[in-house]
Amino acid sequence: MQSSTMTASDVLDALAAEADVPVITGRPVIQGDVAILPADGQVAAATTPLPAEGAELVRGRGGHVHLLLGKVFWAPGREGAQTVGTVTVPPGEVGYLAHGDGTPVSALSRDAEHALDAFGPGTWVARRQREQAAGQRLIAD
Repeated sequence: MQSSTMTASDVLDALAAEADVPVITGRPVIQGDVAILPADGQVAAATTPLPAEGAELVRGRGGHVHLLLGKVFWAPGREGAQTVGTVTVPPGEVGYLAHGDGTPVSALSRDAEHALDAFGPGTWVARRQREQAAGQRLIAD
């Protein structure tokens, strides 16, 4: 994983050969300021293929990025909303939530701040986490 011109698929293939990442199904996948939740029939499936470079879900403090990767379908939500978008993982594929500077290579490197999270087939809702303080606010870790 040396070249910054590698696509997300190249990096995922290389990583899959080296690591055993558990694939989560039927329960939330939470990584800092992002939660990937099973849609449970509440939203329509996404139908647009995710670009090879992935999609930035949330940019946190300090510029780090939670990045969606994989051979999945993606429908972005409304700018600034708590719901970031909808992800549909086809049968036989896996969606990945990675963390880095916004490039697949950084998000999947051994130096990434968070481990890679993987989630299985189905439709999922990507949401920003929020916390209750004096009022509700989005989490920015």
